Amino acid sequence: MKTPALALFLVVLCWAVSAEAQSAHRSPLRAPQSGNELLDWCNQAVRTQETDWGLEARRAAEDPRLVVEMMENIMKSTWCAGYLSAIKDVIFISQLNLSFAAKAGVKLTGPEEAQKLALQTAFICIPDGVSPGQLARIVVKWLREQPESLHEPRSVLTLKAFTDAFPCQAPANKPDNQ
Repeated sequence: MKTPALALFLVVLCWAVSAEAQSAHRSPLRAPQSGNELLDWCNQAVRTQETDWGLEARRAAEDPRLVVEMMENIMKSTWCAGYLSAIKDVIFISQLNLSFAAKAGVKLTGPEEAQKLALQTAFICIPDGVSPGQLARIVVKWLREQPESLHEPRSVLTLKAFTDAFPCQAPANKPDNQ
């Protein structure tokens, strides 16, 4: 008995979302390029972690226009989590490549800016178990504390935030046992 009612609700909800999206003439969402946009999208990732989704669903059922907003917020949140996870993976792969290159005696080549970014990853040590949500909180906090940098590209700012949050520790000096 509940299944047909739920199916009907979902059909009506999808229709309402479609109608609202078409009538709003919203421009399509575009992935963030600068720190200003990254802050907005990753702020949403932090909010999403704190959201009572049962309450949001009840509100959306009462006002279908909220569904469009809810879906945009979920998309922003998901994009941010995926982007930060990808940057984390790129840092790891870059560190492996730098390590192999150093052992083989290969020097970095290419544009100077790319070389700087590659070398910067050597000083970022993100511990195992850091979640995308935690990365989002770190980036949001860093961006809020650096408003003068928000015009810079998202990749540069993300690396700066990760460098500050997760600096590699120098190996501890072992005492001489002699």
